[in-house]
Amino acid sequence: MEELELTPGDSEAFKIQVDGITGFSFDSRLYSCGTTDAPVRFGDVDTSPAIDAQLDSCPPIWIWDDCTRVTVDVPVQVDPDAETGTYEYGFSVRETIDDRNSHDYEYAITVTEN
Repeated sequence: MEELELTPGDSEAFKIQVDGITGFSFDSRLYSCGTTDAPVRFGDVDTSPAIDAQLDSCPPIWIWDDCTRVTVDVPVQVDPDAETGTYEYGFSVRETIDDRNSHDYEYAITVTEN
């Protein structure tokens, strides 16, 4: 997955594609839980295929009944007054085939000068 490089005031979307999973969740660093004043944040995320269930946590945990290939469309918004720097985020994927496995991933969005 390619890491984003944006400038203050930008918005862009990226995709995460993962094969053979039954669960997906972001960490809370850039995922909006209620009101947030984070200078870089995710917008409304869309998944394909649609989720089968959701655990009501913040951020939510999305669940599919069968292991499947999932695409997560993630819009990113950068405030016009965001400071330059690196804004890290992560997500976890779960596989439930006999033994339950989960994998954590870490990425970053870099904000550069206009």
